[in-house]
Amino acid sequence: MSGKLTVIGLGPGSAGQLTPEASDALKRRDILFGYGPYLDRVPDRAGQRRQASDNREEIDRARPP
Repeated sequence: MSGKLTVIGLGPGSAGQLTPEASDALKRRDILFGYGPYLDRVPDRAGQRRQASDNREEIDRARPP
């Protein structure tokens, strides 16, 4: 199975800061992965799935060993 991964920064800026290319890519993807509150700002599209996460994992990764 092959596919395409597109990385798009969704936040924390305003919706007006999203480039037209990023907006178009969000419309064409079947599955969106990301921080829940940022995904919530992306308009729903029929047939598109979302896998939300929180940001607590980032806090753990930033702690010194």
